[in-house]
Amino acid sequence: MVLKKVGTSLVIVIGAYALVEAGYRVYQYNHLLSKYRAFWFWSVESPLYVVDSQTGYRYKSDSLLTSRYFNEKDDLIRSNPIRVNYSGHISSRNDPGDKPGDEYRVAILGDSFTACTTNTLPWSDVLESNLNQDQDLKRSLGVQSFRVINCGMDGTGIVQWPRVYDADASRFKPDLVVVNFITGDISRQFIYRDSIRVASKTADYQVTITCSSLPPTLQNRDCTFARVIVANPMLFNDKSRTSEIKKEIYDTTVRSLPWFSPYPEILALSRMNGMKPRLHLENQRLNPYFQTAEEAVSASSKALREIADKKPSLLIFHHPTLDELLHPTRELPQIVESLMTQSRPLKIETMLRYLPAADRTEISSWYIANDGHPSDYGCQLYARAMVARLKDHFLKGSTVR
Repeated sequence: MVLKKVGTSLVIVIGAYALVEAGYRVYQYNHLLSKYRAFWFWSVESPLYVVDSQTGYRYKSDSLLTSRYFNEKDDLIRSNPIRVNYSGHISSRNDPGDKPGDEYRVAILGDSFTACTTNTLPWSDVLESNLNQDQDLKRSLGVQSFRVINCGMDGTGIVQWPRVYDADASRFKPDLVVVNFITGDISRQFIYRDSIRVASKTADYQVTITCSSLPPTLQNRDCTFARVIVANPMLFNDKSRTSEIKKEIYDTTVRSLPWFSPYPEILALSRMNGMKPRLHLENQRLNPYFQTAEEAVSASSKALREIADKKPSLLIFHHPTLDELLHPTRELPQIVESLMTQSRPLKIETMLRYLPAADRTEISSWYIANDGHPSDYGCQLYARAMVARLKDHFLKGSTVR
């Protein structure tokens, strides 16, 4: 009799919990659907990203796309071409194959500030042209030409670049590797990207997703919509259809949550035993980040040492953002200072000293308004600053170790 009562009580408790769990899930599902808010996005007419298990992703080789940027109201605010060469690098020219003995090669690792997906011409292309115009420099080094390989990948951070060097940059046998990072790159985790088709009743399109683990699907809770829609550009001439597509993408994201999983969501809300709720979107970000600055600095420092061990001829530069240049003291962020300290004896330099002194209006023109990435003018200026720094390195024989 006692066992029967205990069993009956247990069934009642489990049944009650199941009802509460089901009720909460119905409520949360409708709540999330009602929380849709219009968002900015950018579009391309064909996929730009292809997932790669080694480097995280690669740009689709031999592509010429137009990137179009839309605000929350679906107004087209700007556009620029994106040229991906045969090697899968953002560049207006193809990378060479066999390396001549009289050629000096520079491979650059970095994020969107290096890849320059937001620009008409990457600063790495301008850098190569400027170096090749310096006849005195070529004579001093005893070379006939310079080649600059743009291995920049937007959205990536420092921890990703050792694998980018191994699988990509190293095959070009560079004489010098340049790591060009912004402050945010220290905190970014390794990412994968891919473009996936959405089951749609509205239009034929794909979305690009960013993931911290494989496979790249919206059902993977480590993946999130990267605000890139792949579709015929004519589609976005109709704002009503554009709004429908954006709402559909959001609804698809909500539906992809594990609504029918046996995971105890109600218990997870209490954070018992480290459990975390899964039926939410609040923590989704365009890029996954390390939890603490200490963890980020440690991982990024280790990554820089890995690259240095593979390629001793290495220069590491901090590329300032607009906010950092406009700061009254121009002091480096603490996380950058910590990386400099922890990475010793590797030398990390700021490019501030090579950028010209200028007023607020001039500095602002170096960056795209309401975006933060370098403008075309800013890319040209940064290329000139990089030429000056590389000339110091070449002519003074400076090293990083």
